[in-house]
Amino acid sequence: MRTARGGWVEVVRREPDPTFGERRIAAGELLAACADTLHVLTEAGALTVVRGPLDRLTLIGEYNRAGERSAVCAVLNLLCLSNGFFALGTMPINWIVGAADSHAQSRVGVLEIREGPWDACRSRARFPQGCRRAWTRTG
Repeated sequence: MRTARGGWVEVVRREPDPTFGERRIAAGELLAACADTLHVLTEAGALTVVRGPLDRLTLIGEYNRAGERSAVCAVLNLLCLSNGFFALGTMPINWIVGAADSHAQSRVGVLEIREGPWDACRSRARFPQGCRRAWTRTG
């Protein structure tokens, strides 16, 4: 799925004190990205997120077909029963290949950034030119 809109982004902040754990600080459409700043369109409106030292970004840029691949694998497993005795060999092979394919498909279009600059996800933003001073709110 490729659209003119930006990908779905989630930013999770891990607190330095392990007792507080992690909390999601932003989730929505990625509008623009810079090395240390994101502009996200959430349900409440536009939000500017400044990167913290322990933040993790997950960007889903495309729709993956993992569920569809799993369903096809299940149907093919049922069809393996028509092999009779040879189903003892074909079903395990089908399970292994189907599970590997579904797992690989589930990560298509997903970008996770734990370290390094956030501008690696700039190409999946609605405005891929990046952040500008005009985006920041004054006052």
